[in-house]
Amino acid sequence: MDTTTYGRASRRHALARFFLTLCLIAAATLGSSGLAVAAEPDATITVTTVQDELNSSVPCSLREAIQAANQNTAVGGCPAGGSNAGCPATDQRGAPRG
Repeated sequence: MDTTTYGRASRRHALARFFLTLCLIAAATLGSSGLAVAAEPDATITVTTVQDELNSSVPCSLREAIQAANQNTAVGGCPAGGSNAGCPATDQRGAPRG
């Protein structure tokens, strides 16, 4: 290997390291810049009892609130969760979860 070939390879490696570093900096900057926007909740479900219940009575238990949010229907004493209730199908960046 002569000095010209070695010099070209060294420059290619330096250039590759530079672009890799640049990409990492860009990814870190965009990831922490606050560009992620969370969806606003449609409804607030207030838990009104500490009792663990799942029935049609008026108090809204935590179990009933979770079910109301996930099914988007009224459960027990809890109102329906709203159209975006439950876990969203996308993360905060809008990318599909998976």
